[in-house]
Amino acid sequence: MGRRTSRLSSWWALVLVWGWAVPASAQEETAGVRAQALAAFQRGVSAADTGNYPEAIAAFSESIRLRPLAGARINLALAYRGAARTREAISTLEQLLIDLQSSTRPALRQQVETELASLRTQLTRFTITVVPESAASAATVTIDGQAITALRPGMELDARPQTLQVTVPGYRPVSRVLQGRSGESAEIRIELERMEVAARLSIEPSQPQAQVILDGVLVGIGAVHREVRPGTHALELRAPGYVPYHAVLELANGSVTRVSPTLEAEPVLATPVPVAPVPAPVVRPPLPVSYTHLTLPTNREV
Repeated sequence: MGRRTSRLSSWWALVLVWGWAVPASAQEETAGVRAQALAAFQRGVSAADTGNYPEAIAAFSESIRLRPLAGARINLALAYRGAARTREAISTLEQLLIDLQSSTRPALRQQVETELASLRTQLTRFTITVVPESAASAATVTIDGQAITALRPGMELDARPQTLQVTVPGYRPVSRVLQGRSGESAEIRIELERMEVAARLSIEPSQPQAQVILDGVLVGIGAVHREVRPGTHALELRAPGYVPYHAVLELANGSVTRVSPTLEAEPVLATPVPVAPVPAPVVRPPLPVSYTHLTLPTNREV
């Protein structure tokens, strides 16, 4: 901690000698503004001396708002480094380098570039993969509450515990603590679990007296509107005088489905014409036959 504090003091002393500030702001400064900026800066140095880096960051930021001197911006970067907020330290110094392009103090630029090179070695390169890939493009990703615009391979993040949150419509949110090591690489795989969202189903049969039976359970008479679990469902409609209706419904996650079945009337059977019974034939018994025995004379004409 002592080494960081001495680095803060030495860098600020260097800038005081050079007296470098943003030219556009220098013309508008007043004695009161300069005094306030210096007071905020001194609070930042005192906070850094005790290791209170959050307070130092707030004080240096206030000093920069009032008077954007290079010394305050450098010390803000060092306070970020002390708080293990390396990415913010790098961002602060990168912006300072841009503003120093018109500076006639190359030694100051060299100091900033050297510190930048040192800070970059403290980052961890993360490769974060979201599965399924089809959901990755719709993912909202934050790290410690800050949005990440794209999950590119080898993202440089601070080597400290950070909370990664991934949210995708239709999937359960995922929260993961990232813990990397300075100068190393790490791969993180986020597997999303689809979140079950009720499907909205409207059943409007053509016959208002029809019974609506869903998955074997009577759920209403006539029009029925309800939320059901996504998936496969068996629908049956019954009404007196109509042919029962059967259908299988596939309802997607969070879908809205309307079904309007038309029931068909049962066919009407023709009434049979009565036919007179045909009387059974009368069977008469055979008549008796009598036989007479005649004796005829031999060789005699009769």
